[in-house]
Formats: sequence, structure tokens, C-alpha cells
Amino acid sequence: MSVKGSAVFTALSVIWGCTYLFIKVAVDGGVPPAGVAFLRVGLGAAILVTVSPRCRRLAPLRGRWRALTVFAMVDIAVPFLVVALVERHVTSSLAAVAIAASPLILAALAFGYDRGDRPTVRRAAGLVLGFGGVAVLVGFDGVDHPWASLGLLAAAAGYAVGPLVLKRRLLGVDTTLVMGAALGISAAALAPAAVVTAPGTMPSPAALAAILAMGILCTAAAYVLYGLLIREVGPGRAIVVTYLNPLVAVAIAIPLLGERPGLGLVLGMLLILPGSWLATSERSGRRAPSPPRS
Repeated sequence: MSVKGSAVFTALSVIWGCTYLFIKVAVDGGVPPAGVAFLRVGLGAAILVTVSPRCRRLAPLRGRWRALTVFAMVDIAVPFLVVALVERHVTSSLAAVAIAASPLILAALAFGYDRGDRPTVRRAAGLVLGFGGVAVLVGFDGVDHPWASLGLLAAAAGYAVGPLVLKRRLLGVDTTLVMGAALGISAAALAPAAVVTAPGTMPSPAALAAILAMGILCTAAAYVLYGLLIREVGPGRAIVVTYLNPLVAVAIAIPLLGERPGLGLVLGMLLILPGSWLATSERSGRRAPSPPRS
């Protein structure tokens, strides 16, 4: 990576690593999962539209709304809602480590959609190692909540499909515009569920602060950084940001939430992270092509 790419990668890893703590604080503090997801994306969309004139110029999106809606659903609306639902039942640490399977899923999908991307022994070993880590994680720490574990893996799959849609259908458009519009679509999709499940009492001050942090930092700022990272290093490498997310999530959850990682989480993380690294290594010795810059 360039210096710029490395800086954006590090900042995004820390920001998104903190997201799981904020979600846990919000749902435990009285905000329903649909409300967490809606308020987060709604605030993020409002900020981007307010501060960036690019987000108010919709002409470049002509003919791309279908792809943009798919991206919004699989990469934002559905995963955000699912993770918030799941964190009512499992720790933020477990959620973060399970989502770290995204690069594995992306690598597996790449073998199918890209004829020039054939599995090497190294990458195949990474997939086996990583998915073995997922099995260990679910088998030990996720066994008490199997539906939660399946939900997390579904969210991880969404995070893997999103960059593929972005690469194939949306990279010719300004990334800030794409992210702002996708957040707006996600907010509209989540609004009905948020209204129906609105709490009858005011959530705790900590929960409201967590919502603000997610909307401003983990959504508006993070998605701008994510767009920059995709432009800098490509979607396949950009998703590798999930390598560091669980490390940050676990490191802050232990002192701030009092979470204690179980054996499955520790072993799963030790298998998933190196497995993801191997599975997303260079294509058959070739450098991945750089995406076009908008």
C-alpha cells in the first residue's frame, strides 16, 4: 500500500473496530436493533448530504440505481440490522470475529466470478484454515445461539458481496456520492421497522451517545474513508480492513464492557485472521489490477 492507503486502512480499522462496542452499548441501553441501524445510516446520510455538494448531484447515478440499491441492501442495511439484532444475544467480541470471515467469503466468490482468478495452494489453504476457524468459533462460543451465529455469517457474506457490486457496477462514480446515496437508500428501507419498534421510553444517555458516534464516525466518516481505500487499493484488498477490526473490538471490549473471550473466540480468531490473509494474497503471483479513479 501507499502511505495514503496505509493511513486510511489503519484509521478505518480502528473506527470500524469500535463499532461493535457502540452497537452493544446502544442495544443494551434501550435502542431497538432496527432503531440502531436506521439512526446510524440516517445520521450518516444527512451528514454526507450536508457537508458534500457531490452527494446532491444525482445525475452521475443515472442508470445505476438498481446496482446502487443492491449495494445498499447487502453492504449496509441488512448487515447493520442483523449485527444489531445479534448483539442482543452475543458479545461484541464474538460478533467482530465472526464478521472477519468476510475476506474468506470474498475469496471463495472470486474463484467463481473471475475466470482469471484461480485458486492457488496457498489461497486454498487459507480458505480451509479460515473456515476451520469459523467452525471453531461457532462450535464453541456460538453454540448457545446458533441463529445468531448464522446471522453473523450472513452479514459477513453481505460485506463480501458489496465490494463486488461496487467494483463491477459503481466504480465509475464518485465514491462519496455512491456512499451517501447508498446510506440514504438504506435509511429509507430501515425506517418502517424503526418506527414499528420505536421504544416507549427514552434510551440511556450512553446509548444515545453511542448512536451519535456511530452516525458521525463509524458511518459518515468511515464510508468516505472506505471509498477512498477502495479507490486506492481495490475492493479485494479494501475488505482486508476486517483483519484488524476484531483485534480492536476485543481489545476495547475487555476493559470497557467486561467481556471475557472464550476458548472458541481465541482459537477462531487465531485461525480466521491468518486464513483470511492467505486467502486474499496476490492472485497467482500477479498484482491485482487497480480500479479506475473517478
